[in-house]
Amino acid sequence: MILIAGLRESDWQKKAMKMYLQKHQGMVDTTAPDTEGGKFIVESLKSNENSKTSRAVFMVERGPTQYHVAYYIAYTVDRMLGLYNVPPTTIRTLSDIEFRKVRGDKQWHFVLNISFFLILGVLSIPKSSVMKGEKITLKNLPTMVTEIKKFSRQEKMELEYLFLLWLTKATQTPRASIGYKGHFVLFDGDAAFQYMAVNLIGYFNHCQFPNVAYKLLTCHKCHTGSSQSVCTLGQQVVDKVKADGFNESEIMIGRKNFADLATVIDDAATVTLVIVEHCIRKFGREAVLY
Repeated sequence: MILIAGLRESDWQKKAMKMYLQKHQGMVDTTAPDTEGGKFIVESLKSNENSKTSRAVFMVERGPTQYHVAYYIAYTVDRMLGLYNVPPTTIRTLSDIEFRKVRGDKQWHFVLNISFFLILGVLSIPKSSVMKGEKITLKNLPTMVTEIKKFSRQEKMELEYLFLLWLTKATQTPRASIGYKGHFVLFDGDAAFQYMAVNLIGYFNHCQFPNVAYKLLTCHKCHTGSSQSVCTLGQQVVDKVKADGFNESEIMIGRKNFADLATVIDDAATVTLVIVEHCIRKFGREAVLY
């Protein structure tokens, strides 16, 4: 995913932790008007005259439909499954001193005027000018295919993006998405776990699925005989989010606490695994997994 040219993701994260924010360029236009908090394009202080100013998105959102912790959970799920459809992201604490020194209009202070000494948010990569609206062409099938058509590279990228949306309930209309050369990128992960009724399972009826993701799902199956249920993926995601810096009270999206969110992820993963393993029994592992 071409988002941080010349930098490994781990290097960008280290750099992001040391960024000294100097000003903002306004709120991102996808911030809902009723959101408590917001997301801003920010610039860091140049280290010297020859260095480039670094831009990022800093978000602190506490609902009712957008949450910075939802964005970070979507990022964690994405990386855990090896999908790479969410931009590089890190948890970032904004000190009171740094918050008050950021230059810009009053919007920054009005939106983020939270009475804490430290503001815990998320820092991520902003959408670049090369990112355009792209359509999902893969069909959401009502029933399983009778014979397998091997996916093209484009179809594989679409399925993996849809798999992430299914696990994180991140959109109601996946056909209109943002991408670059066929690689779809979830910039609105802060709206994850809002679309609980969305049904994307028909996309798995093509009986094509990434082997890396399949192996991970099977590793998290319940240890109860021949059960196909996924029991521990959601908990591992939540544990990772807590280990990275969020506490249990902060892992709340609406009325869903960390245990509820783990269950949402596991339930969606279970449905996926049931379909994929049915495909494997019908067509064989070599034909289904890529």
